[in-house]
Amino acid sequence: EPLPVYVGGSSAAAYERAARLGDGYISMPSSPEDLRRLVPELRDRVRDHGRPPERFRILANGRDARTCEDYAEMADLGADVALVRPVNMGGPRGVAATRRALDEFAARVVEPLARPRGS
Repeated sequence: EPLPVYVGGSSAAAYERAARLGDGYISMPSSPEDLRRLVPELRDRVRDHGRPPERFRILANGRDARTCEDYAEMADLGADVALVRPVNMGGPRGVAATRRALDEFAARVVEPLARPRGS
């Protein structure tokens, strides 16, 4: 199977390029409002090129995503994959601060999302 190619950018030309040539789109840091507008637009553009929109993956970079609910909202809005950069969540820099940010993110988001639903 060929290596998937995901196209990023934040211009109309980037959206068109992703829809025409890519296997998916990598969003710039986006709010829920951005995703609410962008996901249908991209899937429509993919369809306009005669390509199956259900095979086009949206990799969403949730600018303000901090909780399980935020990531669930991204999925509800049509994101297929969440891009996460917890080290960019503010606070002091350095190895210790980065480790704390990762540990907090794992406890607050990753562990709860890994549990079976209803447990």
